[in-house]
Amino acid sequence: MTPEDLYKDAIEAKEQGSFGMTLVFRNGQKKPKGFPRGELLCENVGSKVYSFSPDKVIKWLEKNKLIGEKVWEEKQESF
Repeated sequence: MTPEDLYKDAIEAKEQGSFGMTLVFRNGQKKPKGFPRGELLCENVGSKVYSFSPDKVIKWLEKNKLIGEKVWEEKQESF
């Protein structure tokens, strides 16, 4: 998943009024430094499923400058 995809998913979750967005991490896969802490929903064979606050994910992407002007402009045009 690219940062742009993650951003779009977080924005969509906020627009739908969701309290969280669900992401799956393979066992042993490290979350990026400073990534928001999520709530562990379940553990499967080979993966873990977490729920994250869309607001915190967006803030993390912005703080780390992982989203560009292009994504923001596309989102503004759709409103």
